Amino acid sequence: MNCSDVQYLMPLHLSGELDSASMVQFERHVDECLACRKEIEEHQELNKGMRAALLSESVDTTAVRRRVLADIKGERTASIVATARHPFRIAFAIAAGLLIILTIGATYGDNTRYEQASLDHVGEVVRAEHVEWRTQSSSIGQLVSQCMKTPPQLQQLAIPGYQLLRGKECGIAKRPYIHLVYGNGAQQISMYILEGDEHGFLRRVLTSVQPLVRSRTESGYNVTEGDTAGRRVLLVSKLSQSEAQVIVKHVLQAMS
Repeated sequence: MNCSDVQYLMPLHLSGELDSASMVQFERHVDECLACRKEIEEHQELNKGMRAALLSESVDTTAVRRRVLADIKGERTASIVATARHPFRIAFAIAAGLLIILTIGATYGDNTRYEQASLDHVGEVVRAEHVEWRTQSSSIGQLVSQCMKTPPQLQQLAIPGYQLLRGKECGIAKRPYIHLVYGNGAQQISMYILEGDEHGFLRRVLTSVQPLVRSRTESGYNVTEGDTAGRRVLLVSKLSQSEAQVIVKHVLQAMS
């Protein structure tokens, strides 16, 4: 992968949508190329600045909703192309627009959600604190059915290379998640599943077309989150970002 390839794929990297093979090649090039690494850092700082500015002001979400629906219908395609003709600029403008949309009109609780999921995994899985788990497949299946309006089958929640060990209901950021623990003999990972209205109208519209997946590090663990069509998955593990994102996308696709 060269600098031109990185320029083209950068918007997908920033939005967490690169497949695992491309992610490995992308990260290898960025590790070796100072110019590309510097450009990524600049765009990440730009995203942070936009997010901070949005969170500091109240926003008329009704007007935003109308504009988003108009964009989805293609009514503003001509104006977007007219103001951003370079392929990379068009792609980055779209990615930045989606980032803005997904942070408008709701409390930004990512820090709390990711941190609590990581701490819950450390306490209940790594330290094996005393909690009541369901360990039989039939009982875990009942838990999923009780907690979700349209429950998937357990095989839809399978993770390749891992065995489902146990499950329970738990609270993350004041929301009821299903906590499932998987193991492969070498390590155990936690997957938290939420079905509900926390996602909001705009997020449901956008993720019904393409799952939104992103990763961050909390307390030494990789926490990867994915949203699609009103469902959210949080994966806490020691896996790499690319490996965790592959798993989350696989589960989201299997549930859809």
